Amino acid sequence: MDEKPKKIKREVYPKPEHRFPNVKIGMTYHDSKPDFPPVDKAPPHAPNVVVVLLDDVGYGWPSACGGLVRMPAAEKLAHQGLTYCQFHTTGLCAPTRAALLTGRNHHSVSTGVVQEMATGFPGYSGILPRSCATVAKILSHNGYATGWWGKNHNTPDSQTSPAGPFTNWLGIRLLLWIYGRRNGPILALFRNTVRVDACPLPVQARIDQLAL
Repeated sequence: MDEKPKKIKREVYPKPEHRFPNVKIGMTYHDSKPDFPPVDKAPPHAPNVVVVLLDDVGYGWPSACGGLVRMPAAEKLAHQGLTYCQFHTTGLCAPTRAALLTGRNHHSVSTGVVQEMATGFPGYSGILPRSCATVAKILSHNGYATGWWGKNHNTPDSQTSPAGPFTNWLGIRLLLWIYGRRNGPILALFRNTVRVDACPLPVQARIDQLAL
């Protein structure tokens, strides 16, 4: 058996498959030693990671960045951490979300427009390429349990039916738990791929509640 590194560096992706470097196969069970693939675990003292995206909000809004809208919780977080000033939005919710999730230009992840306007041209299909990993994918491969709550507007509009296909639903693609609504005008809630019973609140109250 070829020798493989016993310790995989976390910056190498996709992670190589487990090659059983410590296995011993003898003539009988008593002569053998198993080497079961280990469960992915987060590094010691790994922090929780929370990413919050507010649609149509730039640096001029939150008080944490000098804006006029008071956001005391954001101010507290900013004072305890780092504040970046070079994030570029795309002017649309879905492309900005795709860029934030992947760390790439929105055209590189096929989200040049909102999903309802997706076309069959490069950069505009609305389908995230398999070659573009998301932050949730990286975290899940490092032992994190990941989740998405709120508006999920990054699935091709023609593939948002409760009957599927679910291939490009980000809850499936990102290996995470998702509780939110599919795409822009659809008010239905989904728990992963299962639609949740309609909320008894009036339509306007539901809109206000779901506007994240």
